[in-house]
Amino acid sequence: MDYFALDRDTFLERWLPDRTDLKRQTTPESWRAIVESLNNPTQRRIVADDREQTNVLVLAGPGSGKTRVLVHRIAYLLRVRREDPKSILALAYNRHAAVEIRRRLDALVGADSRGVTVLTCHGMALRLTGTHLANRPALADNDFGELLREATALLRGEGLESDEADEQRERLLAGFRWILVDEYQDVDEEQYQLISALAGRTLTGGERKLTLFAVGDDDQNIYAYAGASVKYLRRFEEDYKAKTVYLTQNYRSTGHIIAAANAWIESATERMKAEHPIAIDRSRRRKPKGGDWESRDAVGRGRVQILRVRGDDRSQAMAALAELRRLADLDPDWDWRTCAVIARNWRYLDPLRSLCERDAIPVQMAREDISFFWRLREVRRLRDWLGTLADGLVDGDALRSWIAEQPTGD
Repeated sequence: MDYFALDRDTFLERWLPDRTDLKRQTTPESWRAIVESLNNPTQRRIVADDREQTNVLVLAGPGSGKTRVLVHRIAYLLRVRREDPKSILALAYNRHAAVEIRRRLDALVGADSRGVTVLTCHGMALRLTGTHLANRPALADNDFGELLREATALLRGEGLESDEADEQRERLLAGFRWILVDEYQDVDEEQYQLISALAGRTLTGGERKLTLFAVGDDDQNIYAYAGASVKYLRRFEEDYKAKTVYLTQNYRSTGHIIAAANAWIESATERMKAEHPIAIDRSRRRKPKGGDWESRDAVGRGRVQILRVRGDDRSQAMAALAELRRLADLDPDWDWRTCAVIARNWRYLDPLRSLCERDAIPVQMAREDISFFWRLREVRRLRDWLGTLADGLVDGDALRSWIAEQPTGD
């Protein structure tokens, strides 16, 4: 009678508690969420590709949903193909991106995602080498290149006989069959070699290789200063005999922004998407090219503007804040959290942060290497005050007096 009286999840929990594979079977609701909810047919084809041993490169423009496609691909492997969560490895460029992938995956398939490994390349190297940052303090200050090289050498079994190398690789991989890499254009030489070793690129025999799925944008290379290069993205097809798919519909930006971006990047050489310009998604093509700002702002009308200001840092910061204030006055629903200011170097943003704090405008420096505690205005004031003490010693009375002098309620 329970079969007829209980809902599906309760019945499985009571009568088949060990059959976790049944719990991950696809329901119509799950199929709609994972596949049919995607914005266009290309995204759906990428996610629901059932061919075995097919490496895929998704070349995608900004705002085209490339990370969403990666997350839905993982969900498809879990719910539709019913792959073991422990067989799936997702690699992200930084911790923030890894957390975002994990958050989206949990929202899409819930507990089914437990067991999926989501790490940065550095985090994966730490796991493979059995290293903890507490035991390698020097890594906190220097780049992780050496650690990545160590992990790569372990996967390749350098210095071992063939059988021993194979055994060590299998033990390290711990059952991984699928590798999905976000923002592949941001990998550097050491990360490229690690991914190559994980995938088994140089190995003979298809059964020894992992299936690789990578998303990236060859027009982006913001980490070139750290050694990242799009050359690895360009080599992906040859390295992994991969199928390349293009995602070029932008779901984020207005028509004017997309047109400006296409015009700016058009002259770049050796582009992989030269014949695949970014376009606004179909559902918005009849809307104003400047979006809501076309009618709201008589000056800019939603176009990309270049502000001519003096070259010093403070003048540029003042001009940026003045423009944001002008826009804020035009929008009754203005929210400062929707604003971002990007600079070539962190030092250019310090004057802007100071101006925002002076005017009680909420501001946050999105630096991963600074914990939230150290970003607090009060903590920075305390740190600055401590720096003025000649002998480095803090007198209790002096500290209490300093605290009493600080502004409150703001």
